[in-house]
Amino acid sequence: MGTGYSCSDLAEYVKDEDTLSEMFWEGLQRSFAEHEAYARCPLSIAGQSHGGKYVPHIASKIDEKNRQNEGRHSTSRASPSATAGSNPSCR
Repeated sequence: MGTGYSCSDLAEYVKDEDTLSEMFWEGLQRSFAEHEAYARCPLSIAGQSHGGKYVPHIASKIDEKNRQNEGRHSTSRASPSATAGSNPSCR
């Protein structure tokens, strides 16, 4: 939220990549809870421009959460099969 033409009525603007990756994880879990069949599908994460900074953080958060939940029954385990980011050094 808060990039490009996006906006939030709740003023929930992301200020850093750690917050963004946590919010992405939570959104992914909600999506998988509603659509369990997609939890077993390959997941690709991609971004361009500043998204090149988001993609590694999101993939890392997914890996971190998977390790924390290892051994627990979960239909919401995501496993990125591919990541792509262009221009990750932009500031």
